[in-house]
Amino acid sequence: MLAFFHWFGKLHVRVYALNGTLGRRFAWIPCLVLTTTGRKSGQQRDSVLVYADDAVGGGRVVVASNGVIVTTAGAPVRSPST
Repeated sequence: MLAFFHWFGKLHVRVYALNGTLGRRFAWIPCLVLTTTGRKSGQQRDSVLVYADDAVGGGRVVVASNGVIVTTAGAPVRSPST
């Protein structure tokens, strides 16, 4: 399942680069592409993140997750494949 999300993230970055208007929203959810640079390698990596407008502070809240699975008990558990 994580392989699908990895593939889909790469596809979404590509769509965003080709057409920002289309890539900015996925299924009516606002998205952004965050580009980071590796400290040692210097390699740039793109990640698609979801954001929402903060009604109280007037800013934006960015949501990021690194393969965390929530169990039925509600406790977050690291995915073994990440």
